[in-house]
Amino acid sequence: MPDRDVFDRHVQREWRKVARLLLSAEVDPSVLQKVMRHLGDDFRRKGCPGFDQIVSIVVEAASSDQSMEIARQVAVNRLEQTRRCEGASSTEIAVGAANVVLAELMHYHEAVVADQKELELRFAAQILAELAAKRMNFSSLLPEMVEHNLLSYQTMAARIERTKRSLRSSPDMRALAAQILQDPSGRTLKLPRRRKESRSQADLLVSTISE
Repeated sequence: MPDRDVFDRHVQREWRKVARLLLSAEVDPSVLQKVMRHLGDDFRRKGCPGFDQIVSIVVEAASSDQSMEIARQVAVNRLEQTRRCEGASSTEIAVGAANVVLAELMHYHEAVVADQKELELRFAAQILAELAAKRMNFSSLLPEMVEHNLLSYQTMAARIERTKRSLRSSPDMRALAAQILQDPSGRTLKLPRRRKESRSQADLLVSTISE
């Protein structure tokens, strides 16, 4: 089964090429800017009502004096209220991404020493990275790529983790996060300029499955 079929079936058209690039054996750093553009375009079209509130809920959970189990449950309940209150599909996706970030906090929770602004940017960038992963549908790509022997589970999982880590630490992601916190509607976003494509679709097909 060609990997093109897997991507066509599971990833929205506008996200397919960047998903292939990010899951390649080697990733050009310029690909991250493509992700920012796709995320920015999504926010411009749909906005994300309550994004700033979602980030604030995660920040409060991370800096809470309560046990992480209790803080997380309180945050999950508040996120669900936000989802119901806003009623937008983009908000629902962002809430799902925030829940992933909260679940990760359970594994390495410790006292958070940072000012409010830094915490907001950090967690906003993490949530945006999870949003990008959801847009590229990594959770569906992983088992099918493995099932059809296109990549091993370890290789695929490692590339997904590499992608999330790169997105979270990207200065461009932090800059995008800062803009979205200021304007969750996305109407005033300024995005990275487009760069000329340098790789053919055939190159992408080969590099995606190279281990």
